[in-house]
Amino acid sequence: MEIRFVREFLSLVETESYFETAEQLFITTSSLSRHIKALESEIGVTLFDRTTRRVTLNRHGRLFLPYAKELVRIDEECTQAFAADLHDHNARISIGSIPMMRAYRITDLLAEYQYGNKTTELNIEEGDPFNLLPMIREGTLDFAFIRDPGNLTDDIERLPFTEDSLCVIVPADHPFAGRQSLSISDLKDKPLLMIGKDAFMYRLCINLCHADGFEPNVRFTSHRAENLIHGVEHGMGLAMLMQKAAALQITDKCRMIRITPEVKTQIMLVWLRDRSLPLHHKRFIELARGLDC
Repeated sequence: MEIRFVREFLSLVETESYFETAEQLFITTSSLSRHIKALESEIGVTLFDRTTRRVTLNRHGRLFLPYAKELVRIDEECTQAFAADLHDHNARISIGSIPMMRAYRITDLLAEYQYGNKTTELNIEEGDPFNLLPMIREGTLDFAFIRDPGNLTDDIERLPFTEDSLCVIVPADHPFAGRQSLSISDLKDKPLLMIGKDAFMYRLCINLCHADGFEPNVRFTSHRAENLIHGVEHGMGLAMLMQKAAALQITDKCRMIRITPEVKTQIMLVWLRDRSLPLHHKRFIELARGLDC
């Protein structure tokens, strides 16, 4: 039985609202609904009476309630006992991440983990894959969320987390604005705005242009997607960005156009292979594996 589903059940009992519970737990209502249905399926009965306005416990839910509370209490007691046994300095996780944490629901994962593991301290650091991977190997970081560079060596364990696709952001009045898609060759001689020169995304975009036989006309680079989109709005050029990252920043002054053939990148959780993982690290991996992205 998934203990986090039991925790979500208890929160839903309190709020009687899927929307409220999902907001409190930093998950989507659809994820919460799936988790509750999975719990009901495992027990073999429904636990709530559902209406359009609220959900309330039925007789099976009332029967399960004290056991759910006891399960969570025992889980917390067990976690605290292990944390004490491993000493406080071991009950920490150092995590590196690419900057687009919100777009890829990385912050949702961190918040959900912290909610269920209050005795574990999370230390978060943003960076680019080229900087984060050496920190994993040196032991400075326990985990990192990176964009797959395509050349990970066997010493790195990896867990696919989500993926994204390259797009071009153009002004709403640009000749390209009515297009459904663009090819890389369409960008030849166009003023381009890209993520900073020391970033994986910059090298990806440059290499795509070179593979198409031209040197890109890069006018502006920044590590922040909102700066690039703001530049597009003011006619500085066209921005090459990933769709999920751009979707959070784009305004009605711009249009997002997909690249064809599609250029995908995979965001993954990585850690050093062949090392003994403490319990709180294993919990983090399991939660990342189960998050709906």
